[in-house]
Amino acid sequence: YQLPELSPASSVELFEQRARAVRPGVDLSAKTVEEVCGHLDGLPLAVELAAARVRVMSVAEIARRLEDRFALLRGGARDAPERHQTLQAVVDWSWNLLDPAGQAAMRALSIFPGGFTAEAAGRLLGDDEVLGVLEHLVDQSLLQVADTPSGTRFRMLETVREFSTAQREAAGETDQAVGGFLSWARDFGVARH
Repeated sequence: YQLPELSPASSVELFEQRARAVRPGVDLSAKTVEEVCGHLDGLPLAVELAAARVRVMSVAEIARRLEDRFALLRGGARDAPERHQTLQAVVDWSWNLLDPAGQAAMRALSIFPGGFTAEAAGRLLGDDEVLGVLEHLVDQSLLQVADTPSGTRFRMLETVREFSTAQREAAGETDQAVGGFLSWARDFGVARH
């Protein structure tokens, strides 16, 4: 069953509920809570883990420290499965379910900052079976699909993109991905000039 991400309003509501549960008198500036929730991709676990941090941090401190969301969002219920105790563990668990081709695709595609088309993905991954790879990543909830006026676009949640980027850098594939991205962007610009 595909679970959609939470809406911004639902993310804020969940954050406020969980924050007040751990520190009833906490100051929850609406603007700052919205900012924090806006960086959490509507992922319920991420929202809950961030809200749990109000036990020892202000919401403004949480917002400032979200640059390293994987370090910040650790913890959770001790009786939860280990893979649900940190945001890193959740994404890592999903990552490990992928075959090597899926992992390679995620590493390469994380170079796109705002999403991509199947055609653009084909330029980085090779056109052979690109739709099959994209379909598999969508089935694993690692890519999201949106219909736009210019056609179908794929995007990664920022949390997944950040994780995939770290995997790409660890694999030493960043120069190759940047080269492929720049080649695609140059051809895209020339074709539409």
